[in-house]
Amino acid sequence: MKQSENLLAHYKPTITPQYKSVEDMQKWLESHLDVEEISLTEFSDAFIEHLNYNSTNAITNSDLQLTAEDFLFVAYRIMHTEKNKEYNADLQKTNDNYIHVIFEKKTECFFTNNSKLFLELSIEQGISQYDYENDTIRLLHYVSCIDRLAKFEY
Repeated sequence: MKQSENLLAHYKPTITPQYKSVEDMQKWLESHLDVEEISLTEFSDAFIEHLNYNSTNAITNSDLQLTAEDFLFVAYRIMHTEKNKEYNADLQKTNDNYIHVIFEKKTECFFTNNSKLFLELSIEQGISQYDYENDTIRLLHYVSCIDRLAKFEY
């Protein structure tokens, strides 16, 4: 069996399809960690260009076909608090000043510079009934995130 088939066989029976909106994801983030909303002006022009490129090419934009002019981003900084200590510990490895999370509201994709948080966000966002029933690439991404988090591969 291929690795993808193994992942689906192992995890799919444990999944209850439910997909959360960006607004629900923002609420989850705000309850899970100490965060503050920040402006995209906190980031360099090169970073914004990269963000637009990734959003344009995101699987969640494949049907919408939005362009950089269409995107609506909301960004958060993970604050340096005791509650966030586990995440901020990775900053020593990356030389970043802070952990960020950026949601794109129309495509419902998100970006972060923390691997564990990316996996947690992916799992929290969930999977749609359609993706679950049709074994789409989104379902495969979802189960691979569950697997990586369970194996501490972040």
